Amino acid sequence: MAAHICIIGLPETGKSTLAKRMAAAVKAQGNYGVLVCDPMYSQDWVCDYQTHDLHEFVRIYQDSRLCYAFIDECYMLDSADERTILTKLNAMGRHYGNRNVMIGQRFTAMPKTARELAPRKFIFNQSPEDAVEIYRRYPHEEVKQLPKLGVGEYLDLSTFACVRRKSA
Repeated sequence: MAAHICIIGLPETGKSTLAKRMAAAVKAQGNYGVLVCDPMYSQDWVCDYQTHDLHEFVRIYQDSRLCYAFIDECYMLDSADERTILTKLNAMGRHYGNRNVMIGQRFTAMPKTARELAPRKFIFNQSPEDAVEIYRRYPHEEVKQLPKLGVGEYLDLSTFACVRRKSA
């Protein structure tokens, strides 16, 4: 998997399902730890550590090396302090050998610096407005189809590669 990943999609499109499958696969391989920050505190994550508190998560993260950190519901990070924390986690994470997976509903709601530090994005169904913004960054014809993707379908966008359409 890429250094950092954004999983973005409207509600009920499959982003949490994909993230939880990724976490379970990483945990099963045994090479990396799995940390989860989920403000909804979903009980079906397969992980080594889970919390709903961002500040508690940051304390654990800073002491962790070689882990995948799943940060769910990034759109809920409203304050400037919380958005700065997310950006710092992405900036420092790779130096720790960590991989961050940020999960949110809207491309435009994800802090810009944080999403730009993630070279790979899995983008599920988006609003037409967000699709236009994504197209500005990734001018591939497939991106224009984001509002038409079905449940479980997403585009795999990479800073360094072509777009690929996949299913969760």
